[in-house]
Amino acid sequence: MKKIGTKCFLAAILGMLAVNLGGCMSKNNKLISYMEERYGKTFTYIGETNGTFGSKAFTARLSCPDDPEAEILASWLERDGTEYYADNYMAVRYHEETYEKLEEAVGRVFSEYRLIFATPDVLLTIEDPGAYSLEDYMDDPLACKTVYIITQEELDEEVFQALAGSFTDSGISVKGLAAQAPEGEETAGITEDNVDEFLAGKDRVCAQVNFRLEHGTLISENWR
Repeated sequence: MKKIGTKCFLAAILGMLAVNLGGCMSKNNKLISYMEERYGKTFTYIGETNGTFGSKAFTARLSCPDDPEAEILASWLERDGTEYYADNYMAVRYHEETYEKLEEAVGRVFSEYRLIFATPDVLLTIEDPGAYSLEDYMDDPLACKTVYIITQEELDEEVFQALAGSFTDSGISVKGLAAQAPEGEETAGITEDNVDEFLAGKDRVCAQVNFRLEHGTLISENWR
């Protein structure tokens, strides 16, 4: 009896795993089909970033040969029988051009600075991606473009207002942090991987402002 019970238990576990694997494959295929139909490009499934057994929501990591270095995120959600999709492909597509626009805006205020802008992992639901231009993306507050600006030049309220005005003139909605490092502080080695660690150093920042700018309006401005 014990052997039969053990076999039944193992069969049940294997059955659950098979159902779960089948469900994952189904969701993966749905995501791939959605992305390829939406953007007219080829996407490959890399892995899942979240989601649990029986979950009706998950986010997957994808790759695309047109952007081989980028990790693309796409999500699937089922609620009340309706499926919803979102992705960050437009952020990947426009990242390089947006970085250039950010550099132009910051460069009108500071002559020497370190600009860090990683590809946003915020997932967007865009009704018509074909009509969603670079200008639309830069002005979109939902895109949540997080920018770090590190400079050794003076940073005060007047300078910050000039920076906000420069972003506004460029049509950029941005969530940002600007910091003044002490003269002589080494900033060349700051990257998106260690910028938070750098800013956490008590003696590495003379002034710092966290801000959020949407459609030319300062939503928040917090100094440290």
